[in-house]
Amino acid sequence: RLQERGEMKPETGTYPIGMADTAVQHDVRSREFFVAADSKSEGRIAYVQYTLSKAKGTIDLEHTYTDPQHRGKGLAGKVVKAAFEYAKANGLKVIPTCSYIATFLKKKPEWKGHVISSQL
Repeated sequence: RLQERGEMKPETGTYPIGMADTAVQHDVRSREFFVAADSKSEGRIAYVQYTLSKAKGTIDLEHTYTDPQHRGKGLAGKVVKAAFEYAKANGLKVIPTCSYIATFLKKKPEWKGHVISSQL
C-alpha cells in the first residue's frame, strides 16, 4: 500500500510536503509533485509529472518544468527530490524518462540507488 505524507487538503486533493513558502506538494490526482505560486493559488511554478505502476513497482518521472521567472532557485531539484523520497518511502524504483533527472543525479548521487539500473 502506498503511503502519503501529511494530511490531504480535500479541496485540492494535495498533500503538503515541507513547511516553507517553496514547500513541495503532492497532487495524487494530477500525478505531480509541485511548488505552488503561493499558498492560495492553484498555479504551479515548478513540477514533475509521473506515471505510477504499482504492479511493476515503479514511478516514471516523465517531465519536469520550472516557470522561467523562477528558474535558478533550485525548485526543479526540490520537486524531483520529493518524488525520489516518495519512491523510497513506498519501495518504488524510479524510471528517469525526463532528461532533468540525469542533472539531478549528478548533483545528488545518493539517489542513484533508487533508479532502475538499466535506465542510468
